[in-house]
This record gives sequence, structure tokens and C-alpha cells, in this order.
Amino acid sequence: MGPSGSGKSTLMHILGVLDLPTSGIYYLDGQNVGSLSDDELADIRNKKIGFVFQAYNLLPRTSAVENVMLPMDYAGIPDTDQLILAKRVLAMMGLSDRLDHPPNKLSGGQQQRVAIARALLSHPQLLIFDEPVSALDWALKSRFLRYLKRIKEEFRVPILYVTHALSEIMNLADEVIVVKDGRVLATGGVSSLFHYPHIFPIIESEGLENVLTLKVLLHNKERGVTELELGNQRLLVPLSGAEIGSSVSVIVRAQDVIVSHEKPRGLSARNILEGVVGDVSIAGSKAVLSVDLGGRMIVEITPEALRELGINVGEKYFFIIKANSIRVC
Repeated sequence: MGPSGSGKSTLMHILGVLDLPTSGIYYLDGQNVGSLSDDELADIRNKKIGFVFQAYNLLPRTSAVENVMLPMDYAGIPDTDQLILAKRVLAMMGLSDRLDHPPNKLSGGQQQRVAIARALLSHPQLLIFDEPVSALDWALKSRFLRYLKRIKEEFRVPILYVTHALSEIMNLADEVIVVKDGRVLATGGVSSLFHYPHIFPIIESEGLENVLTLKVLLHNKERGVTELELGNQRLLVPLSGAEIGSSVSVIVRAQDVIVSHEKPRGLSARNILEGVVGDVSIAGSKAVLSVDLGGRMIVEITPEALRELGINVGEKYFFIIKANSIRVC
């Protein structure tokens, strides 16, 4: 993760053996990449690494299912098996009704899912995504992140995800590397980033947002809200058309959450949630809290508010969120 021009894509190209390092040695699976021939490097790219680029690189005159079958054809898998596998993965991506459509008949989000399915069926040891959602709106972006989380859980393949937005990796990443100007500034789990307050100005221009994938519990038409499962609590959002039992993505801006020592009464806000503060970081004009509400969330307040409230790590507080400030995707 890092701002534009920080060296993210260059690092990704080296790790994916698209480029070679100008200095130092890169070992991949025990092999010194710099000592390999062009054919050996191509073999690694074809058999060990799956790429999903911003442009998707789909064959224009080929159907979705044929695009997905392509790497299996190179691998020598029988045609009947190719078709079964391709249809199965495209169904998982919600594209069962788009199998015969060429790329120009698919939306940007659908083309992206075809590219992911194609990368998966090369049976890679590593999947690499280079800022895959930078050109998508928030609805498509959150839907893509839902699919990616499912891929991570079902296929158990390591994923290298290149981005400049913390919100994209909040509930996805196990390990984060923050880079700027070609140098590593911080590494660790998402919560550990709070021990490196100097990184928050890097992402400040993007704004801090939480993207959560939650289960739909019920719709209350009289109150105009949908209730979502957030751990053992319920998060109320504007009335949604999503099916009960399905999952939706919601976006909560960090600055839209209010913190209180005591449970407030007589508020118009629909969500009064109890949570534990896991980490606190002060960066310039903001204090950033990592909070466990049954799901991890970032909360942004002022340093003055932090001092006045006397917020301590490990203690419980109440967090107030207006339902109409939450975006549902």
C-alpha cells in the first residue's frame, strides 16, 4: 500500500517476474530469479503466478467462458474438464448468465470477474492484483472486495494486493507493507499500522473509510431501515433491497463515528454500539482509533477529544453512527 508513484507497481512487477531487480537478489520458491532464462521466467509466470491487471487483458473476440479456459488449454487439461471448471468458477463469480458474452458485452465489473476466474484456473501459487478497483465506483468496488474475500477463503491461495487505499484492505489483509518513494515505511497486520503514526498523512488525502461485509438479518419498512449482523450487535442502515440472509457491503466513514463514555439517551442516531479500543494513533490533526465492534473499524476524532475523553486501549466505549450516513452497496 502507498500513494501514487511510491513504487508499488515496480515491486509487484519484480515479485511477479515481469521485471528483474537492478540490484540485490530475488529468490522465488528457492530459485534465484536473476539466474533464470527467459523461457524459465515465462514458465513461472504461466504456472505459478496469476495476474489481474487494471486493463483485465481479455481476448476481445472470445467469450467469457473461452477466456477462462485459455490457461487450462495451455496446461493440457482436456476440453470437457476445462468447460466444467470454467463454468463452475464463473458461477461462483455470479456470471452464469454471461458465459457466451464477449468482453464488449460485459460491464467493467463483469470483465474483472472473468479476469479473476481466468487467473484462478491457472492454479497459481500466488495471485497478484494491481490496483484492480481504481476505475470502479464504490458499489462495484465493494462487490469486488466481497468476491475477493470469498476467493481468499475458498481457494486458500496467497494474494498480493496492490492499492493506495486503506479502506480496501481493512477486512481483507493479513499482512500490510506500506511503501513510499521506493522504501518500506511499515509492515505488519492492519492493526499494527497504528504503531506507525507517520504513515497516516500518506493516506489522508484518500480519507479513512471502513468497508464491512455483513449479513442481512431483516428489513423494517416502517422504520425505513435494514438490520445487519455485526458480531453480536446489529447495525441499522437505510432500507435495502438485499435478500435476507445474503451479504452486503457497507461503507462507514471514520469521521462519521462519535465516541462516548456512557450510553447516550434521547438521540436520533439509530446505531449506538459498544466496542473495545484496540489501538490509538495520533497523526497531525487527527487521532485514529482501531475499534472492535464485532468487526474491526477505524474511528477518527481530534487529539483534543482523545485527551478530553481519556480514551485508553483495552477499554469499552459507545460508538454512535447515524444510519443515513452509512452507504450500502
